[in-house]
Amino acid sequence: MGIEAQDSIGEVLAKVGGTGEKSIEESQTRDESIKQLEREFASRDPEKVFKIQGELGKETGSHVYRAIHRETKKVVAIKKMTVAGANIVTTLKEIYTMKELKSEYTLKYYGCYHKNNCIWVVMQYCDGGSVQDIIDARENEDICFTERQIAEIVTQVLKALEYLHSLKKIHRDVKAANILLSSDGTVKLTDFSLSAQQIGDEKRTTTIGSCYWMAPETLMGSGYDSKADIWSLGITVLEMAEGIPPLIEEKPHRAVFRIVNDPPPKLYCPSAWSNEFNDFISRCLVKNPEYRPTSTELLKHPFVVNAKNGRQSIIELVQCNQKGLKKEKGLHVEEEVELSIWINDVEKKLVIPSHATSEDVCRQLSTSHDLDQNSCQLWVVIKDLNKTKEKKLGPYERPAKVSSDLRKKLKLEKKGPSSNRASYRFVLKEGNRIKTKK
Repeated sequence: MGIEAQDSIGEVLAKVGGTGEKSIEESQTRDESIKQLEREFASRDPEKVFKIQGELGKETGSHVYRAIHRETKKVVAIKKMTVAGANIVTTLKEIYTMKELKSEYTLKYYGCYHKNNCIWVVMQYCDGGSVQDIIDARENEDICFTERQIAEIVTQVLKALEYLHSLKKIHRDVKAANILLSSDGTVKLTDFSLSAQQIGDEKRTTTIGSCYWMAPETLMGSGYDSKADIWSLGITVLEMAEGIPPLIEEKPHRAVFRIVNDPPPKLYCPSAWSNEFNDFISRCLVKNPEYRPTSTELLKHPFVVNAKNGRQSIIELVQCNQKGLKKEKGLHVEEEVELSIWINDVEKKLVIPSHATSEDVCRQLSTSHDLDQNSCQLWVVIKDLNKTKEKKLGPYERPAKVSSDLRKKLKLEKKGPSSNRASYRFVLKEGNRIKTKK
């Protein structure tokens, strides 16, 4: 039995036996996830939208690439995975988590495609690479990062964790490989495939993550909460300072035993670092989570508070790491734009990547407003000299470009109210007419 290029995910999994010997409950969850994931797919051929440039890294069952949007020339990151090899439930969870997050300190999700039994997840590109990349590039140096650089990275990661924890989410895989840097000095926390949602004050009991970074309470299975991320951050700080996490030379089962039973790890040479830095690490690595500080509390620690001109240190770090790399002219990292969409005479603010199409916007709005995705259309209503025109956007037209073109045509100011009577607005249309209040 062959696999056809246009087979749905469900059909592919059925042909390759992708569901495996799972319980009925697990199969139902997977089937539901497959249907949900298929609703996320854009209809265009991703190879006609993006040009893959080079591999950034790989994980189990997936590869991450740098890619260029063919029309806008903006750079994005794309994670590609085969349908048969992908963990559909985990993939869907990561997509939904990224869509939900609205923080400048977490990686943005831009869309999803499907071609030749391969899933393409389009994400924000960080041109400085990961903290792990820099550690690997400096493996022969005594110190990977300076305290100033570590303080800025930690500050932004703590802000990401503070945001996640306010939503009752636990990341569960904080480590250098999941912290990305950009040439403008920003730091992003990424990879939410292992994240978990807490309900109230419940403790999670699933032992999951990268064992060398895992908190003692997670490994013991006695129940854990967001404080587990703080322990992982402490291990990551040691990793940034010394190039490797503690116990990495041990086999996993032996490392687990020592994490649970040994005293908390410390810097190899504490006297080479400031008292504030040593104290910050010791507070992250308190073995009893009841006495371990929260992300909000750690943001008030002197090591973080006293850091000066931190972003500049990240800019210099990225520039130093990129020396000798050839840069292509005219290419820029994808940026987001704010778009106002009117639904039932109510204005909805939407933040989208500049390459997003009308189809993408309709998909996002239909999901958030419980509308029929197949009947949603995006229209632009233009008022000029007491005349009103309505134009339906094609599925692949980009609202950001339409907006930019209209501002020039109608001679509207870039910011603030217009000085003439001309105006325009994007309106959601469901069915055969524009949605307005009755």
